[in-house]
Amino acid sequence: TAVVSRLPSPLLFHVTTIFSTTMWIHVHAGDDGLRQFIERACRWTRRFVLIEPQPSGCYRKANVRLRKMGRPELDDVTSSRLAMRPDIEKS
Repeated sequence: TAVVSRLPSPLLFHVTTIFSTTMWIHVHAGDDGLRQFIERACRWTRRFVLIEPQPSGCYRKANVRLRKMGRPELDDVTSSRLAMRPDIEKS
């Protein structure tokens, strides 16, 4: 019990890095799912959350990659369904 009482409460990461996964979470779970994922990562992190955004081209190529892997294609990866897609190439 003495060791447990010395641990920070709640246990949090100092840095969380999220690389190359946000697009897949986004296309499968939509805007709400991506938002929930990022909020959860922020709750588990004490200081910094580093997120690698995926360019629009990656979204367009998602079905090509799935086809090559023999997986079912995504129904809709357009910006009309996935509104949280600013054009990061211009920023």
